[in-house]
Amino acid sequence: MRIHLLRTRCGRVDVLRTVGDNLAYQDLVDRSQVFEVEEFRVSALGLEAIIETKEHADRPKDRYQLPFLRQLLAEIRRPDVE
Repeated sequence: MRIHLLRTRCGRVDVLRTVGDNLAYQDLVDRSQVFEVEEFRVSALGLEAIIETKEHADRPKDRYQLPFLRQLLAEIRRPDVE
């Protein structure tokens, strides 16, 4: 996995050339979402794809983040209860 780490005034941004089993942009574009950030349009992997890539990477920092990401996904999927 090749990573470019950018430090911005809003925090750190990881820019990946490939993820998982050498999956490139073309392999993942259909699993990404477009976000408006100030005057920019930014594509980022959807949460399910992020979880899958972290499972595949299996690094300590990824294993640490997985429970939080899975909980977030569960909350997003949960229907609103009034």
